Amino acid sequence: MPRFYLDVSPQGKSIELTGGEAHHLIHVRRIQPGNKVELFDKKGNTYNTEVVQVTRKSVHLEIESHASPDLSYKTNYCLVQGLLKKKSWDLLLQKAMELNLPQLLPALTDHVAGGEYTAGSHERWNKILISAAKQCGRSQLMEIPPCQNFDQVLESTKHFPLRLMAQCEPGIPSLHSLLASQEKPSQLMVFVGPEGGFSEREVTLAKKSDVHLVSLGKNILRAETAALAVIANIEFYYNS
Repeated sequence: MPRFYLDVSPQGKSIELTGGEAHHLIHVRRIQPGNKVELFDKKGNTYNTEVVQVTRKSVHLEIESHASPDLSYKTNYCLVQGLLKKKSWDLLLQKAMELNLPQLLPALTDHVAGGEYTAGSHERWNKILISAAKQCGRSQLMEIPPCQNFDQVLESTKHFPLRLMAQCEPGIPSLHSLLASQEKPSQLMVFVGPEGGFSEREVTLAKKSDVHLVSLGKNILRAETAALAVIANIEFYYNS
């Protein structure tokens, strides 16, 4: 069943779909009355619908059933990611949605050039999240709070019971061994650096703020690869 996105949650049983989603249904999917379509909104609600009318610019649907999102995580966690260039950031957003990351906090770090817009606009990010959600079957969009600088993130996340930072340093524990040594936290935050990694200043500041350094293995990973490795491991250990 094709999946499409609703900008506004429906009121009542009838839905009129317009704009880009309607255009795709009409001109790409060649939708016809009687066809079934699954819709989801920004709150994560899903709606099983039947097409009742197709015009040149709109699709009229009738809701047959709907479901509220399951927002429960055995461990709720957040990835703090140093901003990346657009191509890498786009890939990270897409794959993080597929892997079920609850929240991604963009961070301006010392080695990010070009400021917040090095990774593109929030409008662009939202389009990528919606496209990934349609493909992977996830309805609740990943939360992306406003960008903060690194120092602000450290200060505003002191309440997390466990905070980790992925680093390439000899002698630090692996992500696996550190997670195995800790009681399962109710909340978890992991910092992953930008293309140039974290600066010495940021690593020192993190250590002073009780952030644990962890290794992701002996190889040096690209920033987006490191982020996805972190998400996949946490999902395996805590949410599978």
